[in-house]
Amino acid sequence: MSDYTNREALKEIRDAYDLNNRKPRTEVIAAMANVIQRQKDNNVYVSKHMIDGAFDISPKYINHQDMEKLILIARRHGAKATYEPQPKHVHIQF
Repeated sequence: MSDYTNREALKEIRDAYDLNNRKPRTEVIAAMANVIQRQKDNNVYVSKHMIDGAFDISPKYINHQDMEKLILIARRHGAKATYEPQPKHVHIQF
């Protein structure tokens, strides 16, 4: 659960699972999807990656100089791009 920034939103999804986990798999997924959709409709996201157009790039695939270039290029194209140290990665959101 440490990767999720909105712990209350995560708890709502987990509660939907816990309340339905003895039901058929399709019902469990539907219950969780309903919670996620309601959250999305209210602009509540369990993590930044639930927002359309967000992704991370790990520095193990790119050197520091190229990472800085990537951030500048993304920003020039209207993206919000930040280096996040824990764990090390570049977060880009269009």
